[in-house]
Amino acid sequence: MTRLFNQAARAAATGLLLGCALLPSTGCSQLQDKAAEAAPEASEGENAPVAEPAEPVSPPSSNPVPEGEEETAVVVTVEGVEYAARLNGTRTAEDILGMMPLALSMQRFAEHEYYAELPARPSIEGVPATSRIEAGGIYYWEGWNAFVFNYIDSDIAPYGVVQVGTFDEGLNDYLLSSAPDVVELSVSEDPA
Repeated sequence: MTRLFNQAARAAATGLLLGCALLPSTGCSQLQDKAAEAAPEASEGENAPVAEPAEPVSPPSSNPVPEGEEETAVVVTVEGVEYAARLNGTRTAEDILGMMPLALSMQRFAEHEYYAELPARPSIEGVPATSRIEAGGIYYWEGWNAFVFNYIDSDIAPYGVVQVGTFDEGLNDYLLSSAPDVVELSVSEDPA
């Protein structure tokens, strides 16, 4: 099992580095640094250390809002166009909401998401993680302190992220059709 995990981690890091060679130079050194951080040290021995997700990873629920907790409407503005989004009532989402308004330069990554580092680390204590991410989902990945917009369904096992919300189809369509390397956007609580 350890050998399979280490092989998968090395393959993922190698794919990151190879993919970076095909992308424009902007952000590649950051991606290479992040890939090196994400890949565990591995040896061919059976006793090689294994990086485990910080929290148990579970499948996503059809309702990302924990029972009894309310969603908060937010506005995502890209190139002057406003898109509706919602943050769920998890502790992680509440911490991110407290950081708003956010102005983010989100980088495209792994052909399924955009991410940007947050100005502070939200708490993930007691919030379940998942490795199955869905198009239109907003996630938080502790490994890079990253706020993530996902535009294609993906399985990112063995890694886990916390779902903190969702965004509307219009933004998902924009991210799918335009697929710029970097998206400048702002996120703020909806005043309505």
